[in-house]
Amino acid sequence: MKKDLPALPGQTIRFISDLHLGHAKSAIRDVEQIRFLLEGCRILVICGDFSETREEDFLERAGKLRRDFETMCSEAGVELIILAGNHDPDEEHSVLTCLDGRIAALHGHCLFKQVSPWGREYLNNKALYKRTIREYKDADINLEHRMELARTIAKLVLPPTCPEDPAKVPTWKRSKPVRFFQHACWPPERPLQILRAWLMMRSRIKDFRKRFLPEAEVICYGHLHRRDIHFSQDKLYVNLGALFQYASGYAVEVKDFSLEVREVSADGWGQTAFRHTIRPLNE
Repeated sequence: MKKDLPALPGQTIRFISDLHLGHAKSAIRDVEQIRFLLEGCRILVICGDFSETREEDFLERAGKLRRDFETMCSEAGVELIILAGNHDPDEEHSVLTCLDGRIAALHGHCLFKQVSPWGREYLNNKALYKRTIREYKDADINLEHRMELARTIAKLVLPPTCPEDPAKVPTWKRSKPVRFFQHACWPPERPLQILRAWLMMRSRIKDFRKRFLPEAEVICYGHLHRRDIHFSQDKLYVNLGALFQYASGYAVEVKDFSLEVREVSADGWGQTAFRHTIRPLNE
């Protein structure tokens, strides 16, 4: 469940999240677009939702893109570490730490016991979710149980089946405004839950660190597709965002005790957004 990286003097570790390879709304259509992510790093950590492993409509394309990217990493001599997210819950590791635990990375779906309280799966199956959550009585105090709960909830509802034959869908249902409304605003509770999650993400990640990773000085996470940098009480929290439609991303680079947060998209690197120095343990 948890993976600890040994010290790698002079080597760069890069963190990114939510590539969603294979998804219709991923910004990545071909892995050659993101070859630049491998340049200058020894280890690339994907903080969950690397590729689609649940929705059957995306499985074939996601599998091919994933294999292509793994080959690219191998050829470039870059170690690829994939953490479990709610779209790929079967990955072996859910949490990664390095620099003696002072840097921690995870997907972020574990911040919510429901994983995605704005998701249609939860909104349409609340009773089932609540029964499952009650089975994990130590999820508020035990990190392993909390991550197992996140894995179980992510796999709780069967993957969606293939959509109805477009030829059988009425014309009015195919219009972009109708499809946007169905995606973003139905059920009616959905947009309110999305806004609530965005407003609460800083307080939730701070509480999660205090409960489960108190030694961490830097937390890298994703899931919410809303990039953010938050520095509070000598602790740095970076939401890595996503390479997804209507979203933007950050990449965190760590080399020895220097940390840099850089803007990133499927088109390449943007500006440096933040720099930070991690104090050695003996100071």
